[in-house]
Amino acid sequence: MHVVWGLVGAAIGVLLVYETGSEVVGHIRRRARLIRTTATVVGAVDSDPKPASVGRSAVFRFRTGQGEVIDATSSFYAGRGPRVGRELGIVYDGARPHDFAERRGVVIGRLILAAPLMALGIFLAVDGLRSVFGS
Repeated sequence: MHVVWGLVGAAIGVLLVYETGSEVVGHIRRRARLIRTTATVVGAVDSDPKPASVGRSAVFRFRTGQGEVIDATSSFYAGRGPRVGRELGIVYDGARPHDFAERRGVVIGRLILAAPLMALGIFLAVDGLRSVFGS
């Protein structure tokens, strides 16, 4: 049975390393194209279609440097979500503003969490493989 749990742990570890690594690599690739601006919250989206949903994500509107108005939804869910009409600091991809626009704090938070998640993934992968193949 320890072989099964070892393989499950290794698979979860590899998945964590892959997802975290792709997040960091994506940020590094976009970094030179990111443009800071402010956006206005125009609404919120529920995280779950159930009536008792507790998470809401901000829908914000911003204007690009070329004057195009874009609505985007944040990937961060919070209890009530930000108040409609509130100004938010965001970053967006200047080359593809429809593909990436996010609140600045969310981008920074994801990068801060990347290091411990990467370490956890490496630990799970190594420990899982060690339990399968022996020390």
